[in-house]
Amino acid sequence: DPEMTAELKLQAPDLFTFTSQSGVTHVDGISDDKDFEEMRNSLSILHFTEQMQHEVFRIVAGVLHFGNVKFRVQKIDNAEDGAAVSNPEVLAHAAGLWGVDAAELEKVLTYKSMGSREVILMAYSQTQAQDARDAMVKQVYSDLFQFLVDKINIELSIGGAQRHSFIGVLDIFGFEHFEVNSFEQLCINYCNEKLQFHFNEHIFRMEQNLYKEEGIIIPGTAFVDNQPTLDLLELKTTGVFSMIDEEINVPRGSDEGLLQKILTKHAKHPNCVRPKPRECKDALKNFGISHYAGIVFYNVTNFLEKNKDQLHSDITAVLAKSNVPLVSNFFPPEVDDGQGKGGKKSAKKTLGSQFKSQLNDLVATLNSTFPHFVRCMKSNDNKKGGQFTSSRMQDQLRYAGLVEVCRIRKLGFPVRRPFDEFFKRYRCVNLLSPNLDHLLQFLQEKGVLIAGEWAKGHSKVFCRTEQSGNLEYARETSLTKVVTIVQKNTRRMIARRKFKTWKKILINVAEAIKNREEEPLAKIIDLAFELPSGGGHLQIIKDAKLLLARLREEKRVTQLLEKAIELRNIDSLKSAIAVHAAVQPPFHTPLAAKAQQVLERLEAELAIKVALIAAIAARNKVQLKETIDKCI
Repeated sequence: DPEMTAELKLQAPDLFTFTSQSGVTHVDGISDDKDFEEMRNSLSILHFTEQMQHEVFRIVAGVLHFGNVKFRVQKIDNAEDGAAVSNPEVLAHAAGLWGVDAAELEKVLTYKSMGSREVILMAYSQTQAQDARDAMVKQVYSDLFQFLVDKINIELSIGGAQRHSFIGVLDIFGFEHFEVNSFEQLCINYCNEKLQFHFNEHIFRMEQNLYKEEGIIIPGTAFVDNQPTLDLLELKTTGVFSMIDEEINVPRGSDEGLLQKILTKHAKHPNCVRPKPRECKDALKNFGISHYAGIVFYNVTNFLEKNKDQLHSDITAVLAKSNVPLVSNFFPPEVDDGQGKGGKKSAKKTLGSQFKSQLNDLVATLNSTFPHFVRCMKSNDNKKGGQFTSSRMQDQLRYAGLVEVCRIRKLGFPVRRPFDEFFKRYRCVNLLSPNLDHLLQFLQEKGVLIAGEWAKGHSKVFCRTEQSGNLEYARETSLTKVVTIVQKNTRRMIARRKFKTWKKILINVAEAIKNREEEPLAKIIDLAFELPSGGGHLQIIKDAKLLLARLREEKRVTQLLEKAIELRNIDSLKSAIAVHAAVQPPFHTPLAAKAQQVLERLEAELAIKVALIAAIAARNKVQLKETIDKCI
């Protein structure tokens, strides 16, 4: 949309800081124009008005432009260096898109107010100003994302109906392990650790509970429980996230102090690792955690700053005055808690605390559902088909916990069937078995069921994979025998039915030949296609076809004779008589004699006529009298 592009002053992706970090701004096979139009159509279908869509696009464009806002060091007399915007025109445009005053926004991005009665402005450093800008952008973008999700859910829900059930799709980042890992990776891996625990609970503990309920003892099915790792991360007071929060609040708290406290406090914890010099970059600034997918070392640099909720109330106050309704709605006025000015303000939650709280809510929701797990694997890192990197796949399978799943399933009884299903499926092996116990005893005696490879529970029969294969082989063998008998009897029944049909056809053919009737003979010959090879090799069918041809020829000759007699034409009669005479074997019909008689009479009449004409012309009385006498 050129008009919108001009209004929002959008440029190529590589010209915006937030969209050019990866260095990749174009992907073959993907059309941004087409995707944008599809998105707009989808928004319209979901009842996003034009005004609402325009506000959404203004907010996103503002995010891009705020990413390009630069800060420079501002010298301040008798104080630490502050910060100032070095490209105010970019800030002005970004602020305009969000509907806020650029001057006010610049002030709250470079200064923060301190105190309640007497306001004191404290200048941000260049880094702090950048952090304030990033925190503001992240908050607005997060609020916009949540607004879109809520709006879409409302539009897709059934109006007025209570939601008793739902289908949810959870898609998260996978386990991350880079050369340098920071607070972001700690949060992502903590999330994966939490979800892996849920996976363990659902898969492994569900397996164990099932065996316990069925009264089956499975030795050696212990799995790698990651609860100790979760305790290391999330326990109150001693957990890593709690220690990060505590270090923020203590006087002169620092990243280095946090690192030493973590390594000291958890020196004996099996999942906390002090890195050796060559195990990671800047080992003295790292601590390691043994995750279910392997050990990851985390660099504590800027841990405390990243964990702070840096969106100062000064910034939210400016954004709340936006003339763009969507932006101002993101920052509603704070509700008075009733404590008045003297009331104690509740401490703001750190990002880590918020993340823990949201993750716990998510897990609570997951625990109330029946989950299905989909594990996505990348066969290679080149995004090309037909390439398979074994080591890459092995790492992913291990990180996803699937290797452990396979191990546990192999140790246990992965195939389990309810009693009724087992009996119905395998009774074909011994049709004389009246019940399940008799069938199981028979299968053991025949060596199909091997001790230790199967177990009978209270409601199910459990089998190992190889044992299940043996049962299936026995079933297929038995079914093959039964099917062979069924096929034999079916083929015999079909053959007998066909034979009866063929016999009836041949009897009807013989009768039609005997009766020499064209129409019945033609019909029965048409039915002869049901005979083998269409009956063409049978003499009776050959005779029937020859007879049909003969009857049709006789019919044709008869029609010629009848027509010639009716016309009383000498030439027609001669032609019809000649055709009749040519039929072999000879064809005897009264019409032939009648045609001959008519021909002879017509020829005689013609001769008399000629004689009369001649006598009249000669005026010969005697000749005329003789000719007239012949006519009498």
